[in-house]
Amino acid sequence: MLQTSIPFPTETVRKIFPSIKLSGLRPEEDLLLSCAMTFRDEERKEKIFQLLHQPLDWTYILWQADRHGILPLLYYHLDQTSREWVPPDTLNQLQEYFDYNRQTNLWLTRELLRLLDLFEKESIPVIPYGGLLLAESAYGEMANRQFPSLDIFIHREDVLKAKELLIKEGYHLSREMNTLKVSLYLESHYEYKFTHRLVQLLVRLHWNIAPKYFSLSMDLERLWNSRRFVSFAGKKIATFSSEDLLFFLCVYGSIYRWTSVSFITDISQCLAQGADMDWHEVLREAALKGAERIIFLGLYLSKTLLDAPVPEDVFERIQKEPAVKQLADPISRCLFQSEKHRLPEGLKRRLFYFRLRERWQDKLKYLQRNLISTAPADGNRSYLPSFLSFLYPVINPVIRLFRIVFKYRLGFSEPVNKIAFEPSETDVVERMLQLADVKTTDIVYDLGCGDGRIVIAAAKRYGARGVGIDIDPERIRNAAENARKEGVENLVTFIQQDALTADFSEATVVCLYMTFKWNQEILPKLQAQLHPGVRVVSHVTVIGNWPPIKAEMISAKNESTRMIYLWQV
Repeated sequence: MLQTSIPFPTETVRKIFPSIKLSGLRPEEDLLLSCAMTFRDEERKEKIFQLLHQPLDWTYILWQADRHGILPLLYYHLDQTSREWVPPDTLNQLQEYFDYNRQTNLWLTRELLRLLDLFEKESIPVIPYGGLLLAESAYGEMANRQFPSLDIFIHREDVLKAKELLIKEGYHLSREMNTLKVSLYLESHYEYKFTHRLVQLLVRLHWNIAPKYFSLSMDLERLWNSRRFVSFAGKKIATFSSEDLLFFLCVYGSIYRWTSVSFITDISQCLAQGADMDWHEVLREAALKGAERIIFLGLYLSKTLLDAPVPEDVFERIQKEPAVKQLADPISRCLFQSEKHRLPEGLKRRLFYFRLRERWQDKLKYLQRNLISTAPADGNRSYLPSFLSFLYPVINPVIRLFRIVFKYRLGFSEPVNKIAFEPSETDVVERMLQLADVKTTDIVYDLGCGDGRIVIAAAKRYGARGVGIDIDPERIRNAAENARKEGVENLVTFIQQDALTADFSEATVVCLYMTFKWNQEILPKLQAQLHPGVRVVSHVTVIGNWPPIKAEMISAKNESTRMIYLWQV
C-alpha cells in the first residue's frame, strides 16, 4: 500500500479551511472531491496540497477515482499542484491513463464525425450531446473527461433507419427484438445501445430524455426547435441549449440515482462555463414539467459537494425545499461508502423515483406505469405470441405484479440476460494471474469464462487447476476445445451455468471480467462462499463498494490502458 510519509493533522486542515464540512469523509475522499472539477483557484490548490500531506491510501484513491469516472481530473490537479507528494508509480500510472484517454477521445471524435456524415447523407437529423461535446465545451480539454460512449439524440421515427445504418457500419444491438418487441420498446424506453464488433465503443441512440416509467412528460419538438449550432472539430453540428443540457444531465443523474461523482461533475462544469444560462427559463421549464425537485437535487449536490457556482438566489430557493435535502443526504453518505439497507435494490430504486416527483399526479402516474403498464417490463420478453398481442393490456399487469411479489417478497431472482463476450488480451490475462499470485496448488475459477483463456493460461503456465463457468453453451464448447488443443484438459473443467447460481466455494482464486452491475450482484455470493485468504482479481470493473487491496493500470498490447483490481477475502 502506497502512502505519503508526512502526516498532516486533520485539525490543521480545519483551521485553514473552516468552511470544510468533515462529515465522516476520509482524506482520500476529500481529495477526490477537491479534484472533481477543472476549476482551480488558490483555495482549492491549497486544500489539495494540504490533503496530500496526510497519510493516504493510493490504492483506495485509484479505485474510487476509476469507479467515479474522474481519473483524468485527478491527474489534471495532481500534475499541476504537487507532483512531488504523489508516489512516482501512482503518478506514472495516472499520466499513462491521461495520455491514453486523450488518444481515445481523439479517435472517438473521428468516429463521431464519420457517423454524423453518414446520418446527414441519409437525411437523418441528429443532435450529439454529452461525451465529446461536453468534454470540449465544459471541461476545456478533451482529455479531462472520462466517458464510455457516444450519445446521439434522434427523432423516434428515424430510429429504425439509424439502427440499420449502424449495423452496416459494424455495430450491433445489445439485445435483439422481433417486430412486436421493437414497437413496445420504442414506446416504453428511451435509448438503444450499440456496441462495435471490432473495437470497444458504445453508441447510444436516444429518442426521449427518460424511459416511460419515469413519468416525465417532455415537449420533444421544443427540444429540437431550441437546439443550437456550434463548431466542433471544424464541423458545424447541432447541440442542445445550455438550459436543456442542464435538464438532461439532472434527469440522467437521477435515473442512476447519482451513484457516480462524474454525474455531479458534469453539472458543475456546465455551471462553471454557463455564463449564458437563462435561469428564469430553467426554473420555468422545471415547474411546467413538475421536475423542480429533479433539477434542484442536481444543483444541490453540485453546490454542496463540489462548490459549483450555483446562483445565490437559486440556491436559497433550493434550500427552502426540505425534500431536496432529504433526498441528497443519503446520496452524499453513500457516494463512497455504502450503507446497509433491508430493502432490495430494485425496491430502493422505485422508492427513490417516487420521492423524486413533487406532484401527486406524477407520483400516481409513476405507480400506474410501474405496476399496470401495458408494455413488458424490459421490452425484451415475449409473454404472448404476436397474434395475441391485443391481450397485453389484460395479461401484462398480472405478470408484472406476479414478478414484483415473487422477486421482493419471496426472494426469487429474474432471469439473467446473456452478457456479450469480450475476451481479455493475453498480456492482461498474464498480469491478472501474476497479481493473484497463482501457484500450482491453487484452484482458479473464472466466472463468465468465455473461451476459457484465463483458466487455460493458469493451468499451462502455473500448473493450477481451473474451473470456467459460463451461461452460453457455445462458449463452453469453445473453451473445452481450446483446453484440448493446449493439452491441459486434465487440469481444467468447464461448466455451463449462470455464475450467479454456481457453487465456487472450493476456489482459492476467482477471476472476473464482467459488468459493474453484474459484479454488484455477485458480491454477496463471493462474501458468503469464499474462505479467508481467497484472492479475487477483476479486469476493468470494480466489485461494488468492496475496497481492493491493489489497483493497477496496465498498457495492453492493443495500446489500450486497463485497470486491474485485487481483493482478498
